[in-house]
Amino acid sequence: MIKNMKDAERDAAFRVADAMCAAAHTAPKANGLDKIRTLIVSGEDIEPLAKEMEVAGKEYGLEFFCRDADNIRNSHCVVLIAAMGTASGVPHCAMCGFENCAEMSKADACCSFSATDLGIAIGSAAQRSDSSSSPIMLSFATEYLCPQGRRATTSTEHQAPYCCSFCSVTALPAGQNKL
Repeated sequence: MIKNMKDAERDAAFRVADAMCAAAHTAPKANGLDKIRTLIVSGEDIEPLAKEMEVAGKEYGLEFFCRDADNIRNSHCVVLIAAMGTASGVPHCAMCGFENCAEMSKADACCSFSATDLGIAIGSAAQRSDSSSSPIMLSFATEYLCPQGRRATTSTEHQAPYCCSFCSVTALPAGQNKL
């Protein structure tokens, strides 16, 4: 069997994406609650994400969203990392700015512990990619860009707000991505 450079680079990018998802999912979490969800987007499914980024970038005046949309178009795949924003149930916490978890849930807000878990998961994913020599681009996405909108729709998850982020993974030379 002969594998050309393009196929090898694509395969390497997907191995990195798989490792990043595993690292994000196994990262330490507040209260031991697993609220992290990952997804790998590739091929024709990247373009709708890129278009949503451009729409959000123009709508909110975030020029770097438009830049990042072009970057993910040059990527083999995009790793989406989200944290369910459901309440952690820590009494007297109020880190989210609400008096208690019930008030936070009523306001449809994200738990601060979920946002912290998301940051730790992203750091773990980025660290995993570091040893791969595949350049990655870390960015963030608002709920506007989350898969299936802001709400979980699977039968195993109740509807909950998400905190979202993404990483694009490419085996292209780093100079081809705009900073």
